[in-house]
Amino acid sequence: MKTAADEGRPKAPFYFRFPHWIILAVLSFVLLGPYPLYAGILVISVLVVCTSVLRKQCFARITEDFTPEYNEVCHEDKVEHFKSLAGVESSDEGLKKMGKFRLLDLGCGAGANLMYYPDNAVVIAVDYNPSMETFFRARLKRLEMEPQLERFLVTSALDLKDIESGSVDVVSTCMLLNYLEDYDLFFAEVLRVLAPGGKYYFWEHVLDPNPRSLLRASQWFLEPIVTRCADGAHLIKETAIEFESRRHLFQDLSLRHFYIYPHAHMSAATKFFVWFLQSANICGVALKNMR
Repeated sequence: MKTAADEGRPKAPFYFRFPHWIILAVLSFVLLGPYPLYAGILVISVLVVCTSVLRKQCFARITEDFTPEYNEVCHEDKVEHFKSLAGVESSDEGLKKMGKFRLLDLGCGAGANLMYYPDNAVVIAVDYNPSMETFFRARLKRLEMEPQLERFLVTSALDLKDIESGSVDVVSTCMLLNYLEDYDLFFAEVLRVLAPGGKYYFWEHVLDPNPRSLLRASQWFLEPIVTRCADGAHLIKETAIEFESRRHLFQDLSLRHFYIYPHAHMSAATKFFVWFLQSANICGVALKNMR
């Protein structure tokens, strides 16, 4: 299904249209040097073509290891982003009496946002990668003031049939929409499960809006490799366009662009991930109509 972002998306420059194995070879040469070139290609190729289960396990492990440093980089931004959760009241009378509210964490991964949820949140966690559940539960257990986990669902964010309509007070996503293709179905599901007046908190990395930046060129260059190695993620999604084109679906929508940068003491791998994969971002809150 064609979306608003597809209509306005710039075409990749001709030098980013080479076969993927050529891009892989060039990237391996640049990163690893000529001596381990063949070994690097072999390792990455095995990761790409290995079974779906093994690929998901590897990706879950990488996500778990990367989460603490990523949260360190964007801690202040996340605190600001989620601070209004403290004032959420549940539409569920039972939860409201206990001073709690229900939060749906879509594409929860290894629990990158758990530390920013208040302890009166009752969380439904959703991720299509079953290997994420172990890391999510372990991170939840380590928190001193932990939100309550109601259940963990292994399913797609496009298939939320196990969640009742109007039963969720808050939906939260973090770096999820770059995996999706059908945005109409996604937003329809978010609006369906949200209670009237419910809020959708989003935090997504996007294609750098500056058409002449080195970051944007790097994202185009790395796109075919990342898509295969990072469990289907994309670097060149212009997600802000998708939100703006659906502003009419919400009572209110706030959205801002921002950049994050690695700290000097961080590992080379983390600096690479942040600089070239997750530097350009958007975040915001969408409010569902009361009716």
